[in-house]
Amino acid sequence: MLGQLISEDEAKSVATGWLADRYLLYERAAAGPSPGLTQEGKEYTLVAQTRWSSPEVALAFFRDYHSILARKYPELAPDQRSTTDLFIGTAANGQVILLRKGDACLWAEGIPTAQSDTMLNWLNSR
Repeated sequence: MLGQLISEDEAKSVATGWLADRYLLYERAAAGPSPGLTQEGKEYTLVAQTRWSSPEVALAFFRDYHSILARKYPELAPDQRSTTDLFIGTAANGQVILLRKGDACLWAEGIPTAQSDTMLNWLNSR
């Protein structure tokens, strides 16, 4: 995944600290035509968590994945709540949240705007 949107060297560097991951994909009926995580009348929200060998490696992944999000969603606009360990942004297909907590990174893409705060609270509770 990393090597698709960042350099192969950057991907190899951070991947050595990878320990585990979990992914969930939520599907819902599309409200209308929209770009992003969509397919044949359906919209998707991706929720993921990765665990790394140290908080420093997790921070390196956080930074790399933030770069990946900027490439995936050129229109991505940051939210004022973003910090060093939290990125919240708006893309064409909904909200994006990327969070680093110690040696873990959690993120969600394609979040309906009305569900953004709920998703942020859920990610923070992990």
